Amino acid sequence: MAAEDGVVAAAREVVEETGYKPRSVEYVMTFQPIIGSADSEQQLYLARGADQVGSPDGHETGAIRWFPLEETPAMIADGQILGAATIIGVQHALLSMPRSAHWAGVLESSPHRVPAACAGKDVTDAPGRAQACR
Repeated sequence: MAAEDGVVAAAREVVEETGYKPRSVEYVMTFQPIIGSADSEQQLYLARGADQVGSPDGHETGAIRWFPLEETPAMIADGQILGAATIIGVQHALLSMPRSAHWAGVLESSPHRVPAACAGKDVTDAPGRAQACR
C-alpha cells in the first residue's frame, strides 16, 4: 500500500484534531527536533484559511482558541507555546507575513504578557493564527 501524501495527511489531521478544514496546505520543511539524541524526523506543513466542518476529537485536543498570530512571540517568551515544531511553524508563519509598521513594532518590542489561554499546554499552528491547545 502506498504511503499517504504528506499534504493530505496534514489536512486530515487538522480536521480530526480541530474540526476545521484548511483551505490550503503547503509543505514547509523536514526537521529533526532532537538531533543527536534521537532520530525523529518530522515534517512541517502550513495551512491557510479554515472552515469549520465538525467537532474536534476529544481524545486529541483539550481546547481550541483562535488568537492573532502577532501575539505568538509573547506567548513563546511566556512559555505558553513550548513544542519545538509549533515554535518553528509559528516563526515560519511570522517571517512569511508582509512587514508593516505595526508588525515591525511587534517584532522589535520586548515581549508583553498575553492572557494565558493555554497556560502550560502546547499550542499548534493554524492558518494565520495559532489554534489548538493540548
